Amino acid sequence: MYKPQTIDRPIAIAVIVFLALLAGFYLTLPKYRQFRDLQTELSKKEAEYQSKAAYFSQVNYTLREIKKDPETLTKIDTALPEKFSLASLIYFLQKKTAENGLILKKATLTRASAAGTGSALKEASFSLELLGSYASLKNFLSALEKSSRLIEVGDISFSSREKFQQTYSFNMIIKVNSY
Repeated sequence: MYKPQTIDRPIAIAVIVFLALLAGFYLTLPKYRQFRDLQTELSKKEAEYQSKAAYFSQVNYTLREIKKDPETLTKIDTALPEKFSLASLIYFLQKKTAENGLILKKATLTRASAAGTGSALKEASFSLELLGSYASLKNFLSALEKSSRLIEVGDISFSSREKFQQTYSFNMIIKVNSY
């Protein structure tokens, strides 16, 4: 008679458990790798977000500080005006010379060009003929230095027609920058 073969139960359970663990391991390993990659990507995105949040927070802080003191922004705009205006510059020079006791006899634009290659900054040079005392010239130069406009004084020469005269004729070259 035929006797069916019996499988030893503990060995069968161990093999089934081993096969189940092996199948579970191979089925879950790709998902685990995908999960780990997503976690890495998430941490990169969070770092990027934190960086951008800090940047925009700093921009917002700077904007609030500028809004607190609009005079500073106005000074920056007048220091380097967006467009070069000959009329406003001549008016500024006439006003400063008159305030300091000088007479602006002549203002001549000697050169206007870009300041450097690849630079948006433009430079203009002027030759000024002034009439007044030495103290007035000193005050005028001090006023130019204290003004918000970026004016660079180049050469200054002076002459007097009479020996003991207190009034001199000054020739001055200045440079002005704008965008």
